[in-house]
Amino acid sequence: MARVSQVGGQQDFDELTVARRRPMYTAAEAARWARTSPQTARRWVAGYEFTSPDGARIWSPSVTQRRGEDLLTFEDLVEVAAVAAARKEGVSMHKVRQAIEFTQRELELERPLLSQRFLTDGRELFIRDVATSPHFTALNRVGQIVWSQMESVLREVDYISLLAAKWWPTGRHAGIVIDPLVNFGRPVVATLGVRTETFVDRFVAGVNLDDLAEEYGTSPSAIEEAVRFENRSAAIAA
Repeated sequence: MARVSQVGGQQDFDELTVARRRPMYTAAEAARWARTSPQTARRWVAGYEFTSPDGARIWSPSVTQRRGEDLLTFEDLVEVAAVAAARKEGVSMHKVRQAIEFTQRELELERPLLSQRFLTDGRELFIRDVATSPHFTALNRVGQIVWSQMESVLREVDYISLLAAKWWPTGRHAGIVIDPLVNFGRPVVATLGVRTETFVDRFVAGVNLDDLAEEYGTSPSAIEEAVRFENRSAAIAA
């Protein structure tokens, strides 16, 4: 029997909730698909240490509050992808955490990056100016950057009951989706449910795109997108 879960202020008993929270990705895999480093993925999930302005070493605890778990969940993956987008613009992990912790309090959501409310209500929180709040003034200096980069990732998430359910890592137009309910959450060609890595293996073995397309009843362009996705992910990880 699926246990009751609480995310975003809602209770769910469904299979999707269980799948979203099932550990199934290594940090290296999550990093490849999120276009970041394994270190960033681990730091977000496991916690990290940083130096404060006065030189003190401060421990920032795990966002997920899990202990002793090496594998990441689909929920972790979505968060890592959003955080990585902000980090690419030079925003420190600490500043990203500040921004998200503020949003947690304002929206009263445990993990706001997983909620569709973050897209509908988060923008105003991130970019408005509240001169009476020193903390918020500091946040506002990076808020626009953090918001715009995270939004670019989260716009490619499908939501069910306001919670992240699928992620299109290269955009919906590419047809590659990560769905925790399909093929153990591996990247697949959405119209087929077949893993992208399957097509790469066949292609490397010498099967051409047209033959693969005919075999699977799809277009050569769909196969090409799968191969491109895997090759790009491998290049990022290298």
